[in-house]
Amino acid sequence: MDVLDRAIVQMLSDDARTPFLQIGKRLGVAEGTVRKRVERLRKDGAIKKFTVVVGDEAAGMEVLVGIKSDPHAHTPKLAKLLAGLPGVREVFEVTGRFDVVCRIRGESGRDVNTALEKIRRLREVLETESFTIIGKT
Repeated sequence: MDVLDRAIVQMLSDDARTPFLQIGKRLGVAEGTVRKRVERLRKDGAIKKFTVVVGDEAAGMEVLVGIKSDPHAHTPKLAKLLAGLPGVREVFEVTGRFDVVCRIRGESGRDVNTALEKIRRLREVLETESFTIIGKT
């Protein structure tokens, strides 16, 4: 990625709905240049998806879950398994007390608890600790 690619990615990170024409004008390039670069960035995997970040009122309930795995479990495999579970939004392989941390979102405490129970039932999981998110900055 060059300087122009980084500028395009930053503008789309701030607002994924920014029209390519507007990005081009701000950066002093043609709309077609922006479109072609975004297509290439998507193809190359630098841009994985365009998404919406919801406000607190629409967010429901979010929990971070620290997961200690069985020493014989393959952590990347466990992380992929966790990423496929309903309600799991992000999965991170980490260092420290836990092997994996994931972010779970549900419309209610019941939804979050259902996701937690699915995680706890995995044979690779030895221990979990949940942290309810009460604020973001």
